[in-house]
Amino acid sequence: MYNPTNLLTTITILLSLLTPTLSIPTNSLSLTTRAACSADVEALVSGINKNIDVQKQEQSQATVITNVLAASTVDANDFKSAKSKLVDIVNSGAKIRANNQKIAPANNAAIAGLGKVQMAQATELKMAQALTGKPETDNPNLKTLQSMFAGGIKQNQQNAKDAAKGCTV
Repeated sequence: MYNPTNLLTTITILLSLLTPTLSIPTNSLSLTTRAACSADVEALVSGINKNIDVQKQEQSQATVITNVLAASTVDANDFKSAKSKLVDIVNSGAKIRANNQKIAPANNAAIAGLGKVQMAQATELKMAQALTGKPETDNPNLKTLQSMFAGGIKQNQQNAKDAAKGCTV
């Protein structure tokens, strides 16, 4: 006759025999906690994250321009508007980055990376301003811009980590 209690007992015993016992010496564990970041570092990390958000907008706007250029006949007004918006977004990112450099605490590990972003943004702005509305010249430049925007995001992700080195945001 079937007895659910005996079956449950048998399964429990089998599981206990099959489950390995994990033994960790307590003297080998070292848990370290990091102190909270200062308000200045938290503001810097926040600013860097805002710049990343703007860089994602740059990517989206570059895609908009690519789509405008893909039309059988490029609409000059659509192109001009899309280009203007891209230039505005790039300028916005540069303004945020400049503020991040201004508020960065002395000797913060993110300072060098912010300088890299500054140099890239100057090139991005020149390239965005140089767009002409001609697919044959703009498409390769837009591809380069997309690559630069992606590199900027990666750099700023590292900058945020570096900014908070040794503390917890």
